[in-house]
Amino acid sequence: MKFSDILSLSFKSLLSRKLSSFLCILTIALSVFLLLGMERLRSSAKSSFESTISGLDLIVGARSGSLPTLLYTVFRLGNPTNNISWDEYVKLKSDERVSWLVPISLGDSHRDFRVVATNQDFFTNFKYNVDQNLVFKEGEGSPNLFDVIIGSEVARKYGYKVGEKVIISHGVDSAGLQDHDNLPFTVSGVLLATGTPVDRSLHITLEAMEAIHYDWQSGVAPAPDKAMDEKDFIAKNLQPKSITAIFVGLKSKMQVFNLQRQINESSGEPLSAILPGVALQELWRIMDGVENIFLAMSLLVFFVSLISIFLALQSAFKDRKRELSIFRAIGASPSALLLLLLFDSIWLSVLGIVFGVAALLLSLVIMNSFLQNSYGLGRGLFLFGSMDYIFMFLVFLGSLAAALVPAVSVYKKALQDGLSIK
Repeated sequence: MKFSDILSLSFKSLLSRKLSSFLCILTIALSVFLLLGMERLRSSAKSSFESTISGLDLIVGARSGSLPTLLYTVFRLGNPTNNISWDEYVKLKSDERVSWLVPISLGDSHRDFRVVATNQDFFTNFKYNVDQNLVFKEGEGSPNLFDVIIGSEVARKYGYKVGEKVIISHGVDSAGLQDHDNLPFTVSGVLLATGTPVDRSLHITLEAMEAIHYDWQSGVAPAPDKAMDEKDFIAKNLQPKSITAIFVGLKSKMQVFNLQRQINESSGEPLSAILPGVALQELWRIMDGVENIFLAMSLLVFFVSLISIFLALQSAFKDRKRELSIFRAIGASPSALLLLLLFDSIWLSVLGIVFGVAALLLSLVIMNSFLQNSYGLGRGLFLFGSMDYIFMFLVFLGSLAAALVPAVSVYKKALQDGLSIK
C-alpha cells in the first residue's frame, strides 16, 4: 500500500466509524479545552496584575514594606499604616528628575467599592496594558467639586448613569460606616473597562475629600446646623493637609534607583519609595504555591485525559480487529497496518486539538466581558504562549502513545486471530 493510500484509507475509516471517532475526538478536545483554559486563566491573571502598573516608576508612601504599599495603593487591598504630608508632594513635584506625579488619598468607600481622591493628573498619566490611557464611556471629567467619576464595574453593578447622585461613606469596613449623606456626589463620567482596579473604584477630587471631612472631630461628623454646602467649600479654597501615597513617573529610567535611595534614606518624614515591578515579583514569590497547585491540576487533567484517550482508542481498535485482518488477507503488510492505526490516531489527535482550541476561543469570546468586569481577567487571554504549545504537543504525543499499544498488538498478532470464529 502506498503512503497516500494509507492516509486516505485512514481518514475514510474514521468517517465510517462516526460514533467512536466522535467520542475519541471529543475526549481529546475536552482535554485540550481544560488544559489550555486553566493555563490561559493563570497567565491572564498575571498579565492583568502587571498591566495595572504600566509606566509607573515609583510609589511613595508612609514607611512600610513594599508589598503592603503596592497592595493598598494600586490594588486597593488593605489599608495604609499612615498618611504622608502634602508638603512632601510639593517637594517631590519640584524635583527636576520627575516627569509627572499623581497624588492619591484613600479611606472612604461606596458600598463594596473604594473611593480614590486624586487630581486630573491621574486621568492623564495613568496607563494600563503598557500604553493605554483611560477613556470615558459616558460623560467626562468635570471640574465641579462634588462630581465623581466611576469605574465600569461600579456602573454595571448598580446601574449608575451620568447625572445620578452617589453617597460616599466614611471608612472601608462593611460595618459601622458613617455616610456623608449631607454632601452627595453627582456622577459626571463613567470609564471604559480596563481590567484593572480602576474598574472597581470611584474617583473624586482631593478638595472634595477635604470637604466631606471638614471640621470632623475624631472621626465624628459635625452637627447638622454646622454643615456647609458646595459654595461654602469653594470659597474656602481647600487644600489637602495629607495624602495616602504618590505615583511617580520619571523623565529617565536611569534615575529610578537614585531617587528611591534618596527618599528612603531621607532624615525628614519617614517615607518609603518602592519599585512596583519588584514588589509585584515579591507577590509572585508568595503566590508560587497557588501557581504550583494550578500546574498540578493541569497535569492531573492531562494524565486523566491520556487514560481516557487510551481507553477510547483501545475500544475502537478492538472493534476493528476483523477489518484489519481482512486487510492482511488481501495483502497489506503488518507495517502498513501499523501506519494505518497510527494515522488514525494522528487524525483523531489533530482534529481533537483543533476543535478543543476552537471551543476555548469561542468560550473566551463569549465570556470575555464577564471575566474582565468581574475578575479583571482580559489581557492576554487570546495570546497563546510557549506553555500552551507544549500542552498541545504533549496531547498529540500522548494520543500517539495511546495508539501504539493496540497498533503493535495488531502488528504482532497472526492473521487467523482476526478471522477465526470465536
